[in-house]
Amino acid sequence: LVVILGDCWKRNDLGRATALLLIATWLPGEVAFTYLAAALACLCALGAPKAIDQRQQRVVLIGSAAALALVGMLYCAELDHAVHQARMLQPAASRLATYINQARTVTADGALCACLLALVWLAQTRATHRATVLLTLLGAAAVLTLAADSASSWTHRQYTAAQAAAFKPWRRLIPQDAQVLWPDDAPDIAWYCLHRASYWSLLQMAGMVFSRQDTMIGTHREDAVATLKKSLDATAERLPTTGNAEAARVREELCAVPDLDYFVTRRDFGPTPYPAIALRQGGRTRTLYLYECAGHHSRPSGRQPSVQP
Repeated sequence: LVVILGDCWKRNDLGRATALLLIATWLPGEVAFTYLAAALACLCALGAPKAIDQRQQRVVLIGSAAALALVGMLYCAELDHAVHQARMLQPAASRLATYINQARTVTADGALCACLLALVWLAQTRATHRATVLLTLLGAAAVLTLAADSASSWTHRQYTAAQAAAFKPWRRLIPQDAQVLWPDDAPDIAWYCLHRASYWSLLQMAGMVFSRQDTMIGTHREDAVATLKKSLDATAERLPTTGNAEAARVREELCAVPDLDYFVTRRDFGPTPYPAIALRQGGRTRTLYLYECAGHHSRPSGRQPSVQP
């Protein structure tokens, strides 16, 4: 892209306008502006210099610069929002890891990284041998600085064997084909720790677009759970004691959801025959409670609790 922009810039005012519009197309932003800038860039690239005099070319160049300025302002607004999100991130294990996570948030669209690479490439093409060696050493130092954090992320396990073992009492009692709703967490904890199917989660809905049947089932379950999930969140601070009337009501509504066998929550919804599990994750410990809805649904014959190690 840098080479193309350089060739366009050396051509004439129409070429410079094409280069500016290509940059406007490449910057992340509103889709409508992207398509418009791409169409104008094509028109400028195909325009015959002899058919447009120098004055008209200059007008096109000024208009392209204004379009790039508009797209640039929109991108700066998005960048400011990304910086705000980066500042709101939770601190990581080390200060370097925190900085890396913040940098990833700010550069997620790739624009700043591409600009940095373009600047390095331009500097390398015009640098002396000593400057080239210096750039190489700086790049190697950056790689070595980030290597430790990168290596730890490649070898990191989201759920350890000890965390999976903590759910052994539940796995012994829950049938293998049971549907478990875990509204407070992503579905992977139900899969990797509990070894059971997740009844519904927003992340699961992303993969359902490839199957009409799964989409219909997921949409039906989402409609049944969405209102109750809001009720769970709203009830969180109003459950001071076991046996709270509102907790009993929410539990009753949850167990009325079709095909739901169990649900797991961080909140105490009253007595349950299943032991509470203290899960340590991310430097903090959470207490999880399991509730069964078997009394609200008729089970298919032959479904018996399975015993697993």
